[in-house]
Amino acid sequence: MLLARLRSSDITAERGTDIDDRHYSQYLQLGSVLAGRATIEQRGHRSTAVAGEAFALCLDSPFRWALTRCGTPATDVLYLYLPVESLTTWGLNAARAGSRSWPLSPGALSTLTVARDIACGATVPAACG
Repeated sequence: MLLARLRSSDITAERGTDIDDRHYSQYLQLGSVLAGRATIEQRGHRSTAVAGEAFALCLDSPFRWALTRCGTPATDVLYLYLPVESLTTWGLNAARAGSRSWPLSPGALSTLTVARDIACGATVPAACG
């Protein structure tokens, strides 16, 4: 499992069919939007996640995503990379999650705020908000 934080201005990323990245292809990327908006497209599905929502991308197939600030100083997204193999072991289909978004519960948002602080090296909560 990997954890990363991306805080940026507007940005677009795309993965085509010609990419041979065996390392990241083994992961499902869960993104939690802390500020701004993420628009994602994969396998014919398109969805949007805003602050307080999450989205998923299966990194073994083509995708396109765009992060936009939407009036905030920067987009802020916390990423959790889950091994597809472990999800399959639990009977979950990572490919079906690709390009989906959903709202997060208040408890999940609190947990993600702490994870964000840890990801950016904070030693006290909300030090890098």
